Amino acid sequence: MNSITIPIIIDEHRRVVIDIPDDVPLGAAEITITPVVPPTDKAPLTWEAARAKLLAGGALSIHQYELPEGAVRLTDEEIQELTKDVILPKSLDEMIDEDRGPR
Repeated sequence: MNSITIPIIIDEHRRVVIDIPDDVPLGAAEITITPVVPPTDKAPLTWEAARAKLLAGGALSIHQYELPEGAVRLTDEEIQELTKDVILPKSLDEMIDEDRGPR
């Protein structure tokens, strides 16, 4: 039989009543109380910490991408000129919400 976890709340009377699922066999068993401590780390996620987490999870590309031979890098002014007239029909938030559907 696999172990099961049943979340509980311990009140001021320190009494717990547990309804055991029907598929648990009758007989001896053990109950272990493990207090769940809420996280106290409220520090904002820094760029370096986020990068380290993404890298550890395999979700960060560290490949150094190269421009194709003969390509010329655009200046900031050229990029601004090319993108100044781009007008989206909706805000990015609205498009994401629409794509995800109702919650």
